[in-house]
Order: sequence, then structure tokens, then C-alpha cells
Amino acid sequence: MWKPPNPQTDYDRDYLRALFPLFEAKQFPKDFEFPQVVDPNYVPPINTFYCFVTGLIFVSATCCVSLLRFWIRARGAFGVDDWVMLAAFFSYCCFNVVNIVVVFDSGIGYHLYDNSMTDIHAFLVCQFLHVIFYFMTLNLARCSILHLFLRLSHLQSPKQQRYLWFVNGLSYIYGIASVLFETFQCGLPVGEKSFSLQAYFDGSCIGAKNLTAYGLFIGGHIILDALTIFPPMYVLARLPLAPGKKFNLIFLLILGVFTMVSSSIRLYVFFRIMVDSYDITWNATGVAFWGIVESSVALIIVSLPALNQTLLKWFRRMVNGPSEGNTRGTVTAHAISIFERRHIFRRPNKMSTSITDMVTVTECANTNDADSVELGSVNSGSQAKAPVTTIEERGRHSSISDPTFLMQRTTNESLPDFS
Repeated sequence: MWKPPNPQTDYDRDYLRALFPLFEAKQFPKDFEFPQVVDPNYVPPINTFYCFVTGLIFVSATCCVSLLRFWIRARGAFGVDDWVMLAAFFSYCCFNVVNIVVVFDSGIGYHLYDNSMTDIHAFLVCQFLHVIFYFMTLNLARCSILHLFLRLSHLQSPKQQRYLWFVNGLSYIYGIASVLFETFQCGLPVGEKSFSLQAYFDGSCIGAKNLTAYGLFIGGHIILDALTIFPPMYVLARLPLAPGKKFNLIFLLILGVFTMVSSSIRLYVFFRIMVDSYDITWNATGVAFWGIVESSVALIIVSLPALNQTLLKWFRRMVNGPSEGNTRGTVTAHAISIFERRHIFRRPNKMSTSITDMVTVTECANTNDADSVELGSVNSGSQAKAPVTTIEERGRHSSISDPTFLMQRTTNESLPDFS
């Protein structure tokens, strides 16, 4: 199996031995001896294999889904939610680059007493970057969802619109504040204390190394997720949308609950284990794993609206065959999908032709009837159809034959109920 990138030296062991008094408050055994000194054949164990394999699957799936979303949206027109999603995807890529570096070039997954100071320093630097890109990815993903909800603003009351703008603005402010706090928690990130193992344990720096401070930020993230999920779910249930559209958005919000659950597990289970123990490099694996899962699921959820029509088309092809999938569009029983990006106008040619023919026949019939009344006999005139005489009937027939009315009618019937 893997070994630490850098072998442990006597200098590293002397530095760690000087920190033993700080470790004793965190379940450190007494009369400890370094295993590499006691047993020359000692092989340091590692626990990052499951995290690496599972994380690789999640990251591959998320990248494929996100790139497919961008490809579909690039064929139409990018909205604000797409640009915010692009920023979130960039942060996600940086987040996983840091994760790859921390797995192969730091001491994560090994016991702290098996690492060299070089590997421990690399771990602390990667942890610093890991938390920053983690906060950026989750907050930008939430903002992208809120921008998507704002596309429904024409169906909502001004009060509901103000609520969405408030939560969206609060998410941006919260994201900036959390990133700035994590960046400057020990002053400038180039200082000696920023990535010092001693500062990690003696309380010189707070933030991601402290359960209270880190818990406040994760708790705020969970609260903002709840404000993004539950009130809009109630509003969507009352909007005049087709049942299929409501199901799409409500299902999207229900999936968002999983990110709240994973945040809670990450904070109150694995992060608590890490900060309550001296063995931070060994216990950080679970924290990193749940961070990858949470950020991956968040980006997949944000990408689902753009993939809705493609998934429906593929599903119909599997169920009904290729011909059915090619001829039918991804529309609901009432209108186009709520996730359609373009304004579609299709003139109903058959309807217009039939109405025009009907008007022509009606006008000819009225003309023939009028001639028969004037030229025919009294008996034939009494049997003929009387011309239109009432004001209501005249208005009705004139409106039908009016080209402006026909154009307005066909336009209203062909436009979708959501744009």
C-alpha cells in the first residue's frame, strides 16, 4: 500500500515529542513510543483508499453531468443561474484538485505520529484550501438555485419575490464572509502561525480548527439551505403550474435536503471526531469524504433542471422506441417544460387555414343569401337564411374575420405559459 510521501526523521520525532503535552488533552496515550523506532519493519497504515475510490466515482459523475448541462445551455442562451453555476463548477474543480494533492502529497490518512513535518505542513495547507473552496462551491450552488427560482417571479407575489432576493443576497454575503474568515483567521495566510501544527493545538488560530467557530459556519449554511428549500416548496405547491412542473421543482428541493443531512453528518460526527483527537491526519479522511459527497450532490442537483428535457427524451426512447423519442417533444400535458430556456413560438398553420376557410365560406354564404333575398321570390326568400342583423352577431362575425384577431388568437394559443 502507499507510504507517507516523506520518511520520518529524528528531527520530526523530536518536534512531535515536544507537542506531547498538548496531545494529552486529546486522548493521547502515556509512555508513547514511535512505532517506526520500536519496529524497523513497521508499515504505516492508511485509510484513504475508500475515500479515493468513492470520491473518484462522485467527481467523475458530477463533472459529466455539469459539462452536459453547460453543453445543453450553450446551444441556447446562458442565464444568470448558468453563470453562477459556472463559477460553482470552477470552485468545485479547484476543490478536487486540492483533494488529489492532499491524498498523494501530504500526510492525510496516516497517523500523525507516522508523518514527517513536511507532510503535516502540506496537510495543513491543503486543509486551508479545502475549506475555502468547499464554502465557495456550496454557496454558489445555492445562489444558482435561487436565481432559477427567480425565473418564476412573474408567477409570484411581490412579497415572495422580495423573499427570494433577500435569501439570495444573504447567501452571497454569507459566502464572502465565511471565505474571508477562513482566509484571515490567523492573519495573513503567509504567516508562520497559519500552517503551524503547534498553533493548531494551542488555540492560536480558530476557524476550521475549532468546533464552535466551524460549527457556526456550517450551521449557517444549513439554515440558508432550509430557507432555500422549505418556503419555496410551499409556494410552488400553490403556483398555477402543471403538475409535472411542480413535481420537477419539488423533487429538486427534496434532493436538497440530502445536502443538509450530509452537512450535519460531516460536522457533528466526523469533524467532531477529528477536533477531539490528536490524530488529525488520520481522522480527516471522513471529513474530506463527506465534503466530496456533499459538494458533488449539490452540483448534480443544480444541473438537473437543464438536463430535465434530455432525460425525459431518453426515457421515452427507452420506453416507446426511437421513433417515439424523435417525434415527441419534452412537453407536459399543459405546456412546455418549466426548464425550457427558449421562448418558442409556433404558428398553428392548420388552425389558421381552417379558420380562414371558414371565414371565406361564411362570407360567401352571407353574400349568396343576401342575393337570394333580393332576386328570389317571396317564398324562396322566406326559406332563405336571414342576414345578420343584431349588433352582437355582427361583432362576433367581424371579429372572426379580422386578421388582427386571428393573429392574436393563434399567438396566445401557441405561447407557453412559462418563459
